[in-house]
Amino acid sequence: MTTPDTAFDLCGPLPRGTWSLEASAGTGKTHTIAALLTRYLAEGLANWQQFAVVTFSRSAAGELSGRIRERLRQSVRILRETLASGKPAGLDEVDDLLASASPQELRIRLERLESGLAQLDSFQIGTIHEFCAAMLTELGVLARADARATLVEDFGILRGQVVQDVYLRRYATAAEPPFNLETADQLGKAVLSVPDALIVPADGVGKVAERVGFAEDVRTAMSARKRQLGVYGHDDQLLRLRDSVSGTGAESARKRLRDRYRVVFVDEFQDTDPIQWEILRTCFHGHSTLILIGDPKQAIYTFRGADVSTYLAATGQADEQRSLLVNYRSDRQMVEGLNTIFHNALLGERIGVPAVTTRQQEPRITGVAAAIRLRCVDSAKPLGIAAARQAITADLVAQVSALLADAQLSAVDGWRGLRGSDIAVLVRSNSSGRLIAKALTEAGVPVAFSGVDSVF
Repeated sequence: MTTPDTAFDLCGPLPRGTWSLEASAGTGKTHTIAALLTRYLAEGLANWQQFAVVTFSRSAAGELSGRIRERLRQSVRILRETLASGKPAGLDEVDDLLASASPQELRIRLERLESGLAQLDSFQIGTIHEFCAAMLTELGVLARADARATLVEDFGILRGQVVQDVYLRRYATAAEPPFNLETADQLGKAVLSVPDALIVPADGVGKVAERVGFAEDVRTAMSARKRQLGVYGHDDQLLRLRDSVSGTGAESARKRLRDRYRVVFVDEFQDTDPIQWEILRTCFHGHSTLILIGDPKQAIYTFRGADVSTYLAATGQADEQRSLLVNYRSDRQMVEGLNTIFHNALLGERIGVPAVTTRQQEPRITGVAAAIRLRCVDSAKPLGIAAARQAITADLVAQVSALLADAQLSAVDGWRGLRGSDIAVLVRSNSSGRLIAKALTEAGVPVAFSGVDSVF
């Protein structure tokens, strides 16, 4: 068993079994998925019908599909050129590996890649919910679900109706309801946002027990209303699939899915919730090749039921754990600075910050004191919030002004002076943003302030 500190070799033996790949920001995660899929296809370990690439948003799925198409086209072109006139120089490591074969093997690899490229629109590349829908379709009559039911994207109106019905049923004749309808709506929204979560505390008393009982009634009533109307949501779809592949009587269903999907990539795995991992583990762990790619440091979807402990439990069950340890995005000075700041840091249980190297050796910006600087306000006595904000804003304006005066940026057409549009200032709140934007404007720095967009 390797550890997450072991570097993943993209040109080594192709993963078999369940592998965990930890991928920090900028370490080529999408490149790795596209390159591995191309290798599996070219080397004959799976055909285009046997892949699944799962991610957590439609935009990410679109990007993955585009990058895979680009990778396949590139490799097809390289193999054609190699067969026609010999292996060209300057290939990346994956194409160099694929082109290093006998003419007969090259023709076979080229045929496989051409077939895959022609069928790319039929590859299973999509969100976890789209993948689960595809698996339910694949199961057919083996699925434990009402085939006549309709998928509904938003249950906001129905949820409100159910909450009101339960509230009236429980408290219409009460002299003093334990909470108002607004609180009831909040409880209903919370209990239905993660439909399989445990409602606690089970042994509560008084008002606590009343809230737990109300939440349980809302969940039961919502399920009954959905069955009555013949509708289901994305979360219900996950539960239907989990129930279809679980237990001793579902072996035929599991076998059908394992035969269908021989290689499954799960992108952004840190945002997988317990139900999703249960489905993936039950269907593929120990039977198909399952590659889990993620970064626990970037887990943000706890509000959707994702749990970083699920990531840790899953990676603990993996046959192999590796990391992508080369950053392709940032300058060497930036990466080394971050390595220094986070050296031996733990962001949670078993969540470290592995040191990475960088492909970009020469700096793309000059005239700055350091790639990373931590600024501290020097004060003889504790500062109040207003004074601290004023000092920080003044310091930031001075730093931005100095960068615009002295820094040079490497651009496509050569070096040029840094512009205001090259600089981003991230703030915690709109009020801080307005204060900083005003101060920069007064200092003669043009500002485009957005109080709508969020980095999240």
